[in-house]
Amino acid sequence: MKHGRSQVVVRDAAALVAFLKRRLADSRGRLVAVDGLREAGKSTIAEALARELSATWVRVDDYLRKSRSTPYADRLDATGLHKALMAARETGQTCIVEGLCIRDVLARFGSLADFHVYVGRVDSFGEWCEPDYFDDTISLADLLAAIGPPDTEGAAFDRDLAVYHKAKKPTLHADLIYRRRE
Repeated sequence: MKHGRSQVVVRDAAALVAFLKRRLADSRGRLVAVDGLREAGKSTIAEALARELSATWVRVDDYLRKSRSTPYADRLDATGLHKALMAARETGQTCIVEGLCIRDVLARFGSLADFHVYVGRVDSFGEWCEPDYFDDTISLADLLAAIGPPDTEGAAFDRDLAVYHKAKKPTLHADLIYRRRE
């Protein structure tokens, strides 16, 4: 439970869009955050939501500087991203913001989403494709050791994602989880 509401789990994109259309029908200027691991389908879902909800879509990746040695949230042009989010919200339209570690990203400038969507890939049995991120029996130290050193941008992202998922547990705090089947 989150804020007295049940968490919703959907397994197809059409159900996700329909749910959010109903949920946001009578609201203006809402911020919907789309979170998930790399290659989970966040951009695909955010684009579909923006189109179907006539919302503005803001991609965190558009405000990201490349750097292997700097934590993900520190690589952001936070000022530019904040301005884009504020401009989108001032129009009164719903704004879809999509990216990795989205709770940490929004916390950089004290912004809170009105609704959190977590996009995750699942296998044909409905199990997470990246189970170590969600398994409380696997320590952060063991997960980081398995990922290895941050010597490539991909490994650096994976390390940042591991820290974020172990510390913030975004699947437990999402309002809606989209379990996208591989």
